[in-house]
Amino acid sequence: MYLLNWNQETTNIEVNLGGVITGGEATVLVNEILDELASDDFAGWNCVVDCAFARRIDPVATLELNRLRDLLNVHEVKFVCVTANEDIAQQLTSQNLQAVLEGRQQYLVAA
Repeated sequence: MYLLNWNQETTNIEVNLGGVITGGEATVLVNEILDELASDDFAGWNCVVDCAFARRIDPVATLELNRLRDLLNVHEVKFVCVTANEDIAQQLTSQNLQAVLEGRQQYLVAA
């Protein structure tokens, strides 16, 4: 399950993931975001993907979320991922260090 919100006030695309995220569900989500990005200029916005409450994200869904992360860069939208714990945030930061250092990605722990 996911919730998607386009917050004009904070210039955030807010994605909240919960339960089990399937590949098909992630594909629909990613395509919905990309269709909207193609229709307007969202440069300088953040896409905040909160994965902290997802029980499981299947491998195809992970690939789709990675595709989203990569395509957001084309639209000059920063990818921000909220994780369940510090270990995951550190691992993702290490795996994507160049993009983090360039300010294109950020990995946080849910409060």
